[in-house]
Amino acid sequence: MVTGKAWKSGPAGRGFTLVEIMMAVLILGIVLGTLYAAWTGTLRVAREGEKLDKSYAMARVVMNQLSEDLESLAPWDGEFVFQGGPQEAWKDSFTKLRFVSSRRLGLAGISGGLSDITWFGVEDLDGDGWMLMRRECLCREYGENDMFHRPFDDENAHIVAEGLRSFRCRFFERQGEAHPEWNSQSDTRNHRGTAPPVVSIRLEFDDPCDSEGVRVFTTKVFIPRAAGGGS
Repeated sequence: MVTGKAWKSGPAGRGFTLVEIMMAVLILGIVLGTLYAAWTGTLRVAREGEKLDKSYAMARVVMNQLSEDLESLAPWDGEFVFQGGPQEAWKDSFTKLRFVSSRRLGLAGISGGLSDITWFGVEDLDGDGWMLMRRECLCREYGENDMFHRPFDDENAHIVAEGLRSFRCRFFERQGEAHPEWNSQSDTRNHRGTAPPVVSIRLEFDDPCDSEGVRVFTTKVFIPRAAGGGS
């Protein structure tokens, strides 16, 4: 007859109590929560850095393209044709520009001759802020006093920057006086047939690191040909 010894509970065969299991779950939850917070924080910083890099890249493109457009300003029929001022839809937040330049990107599929260049803003319906547009056309005669009186629209225009909060320009006379507007077709301030010798540009993008803040980019463009002409 086979006999066996009765099993006794001891330290080696002891199970976990409910309190111990709950403590283990709590510790595991704290560890996982810490890891998740670190992971989401890293992703947030990466996204903010990506948006910041994009803002810097777009600002460089705007400054470079607009500076080259303005530096290549050319007279039309012996006079400069230049219009700049607040875009009606957004008052002082956005400046619209239109002028004749010898610079051509060829995006409109035409080449040769002087360019009728327009910079203007449109609302970004798929996101926050506004988009800055550049339109390039071949200069043509539109009839007496009809040059540059067509509406600003997105026909033949391409997006230069998006997510903008503002785009402001100021126009300086040779004496250093700044104006929010310049119209070469107006006799106001003797600007007729002239262009501003200096244009300041200010861009504002939403700050990805601060929901209430903005990232500001500024530059000034000197136009020697304009400084040498006009009164």
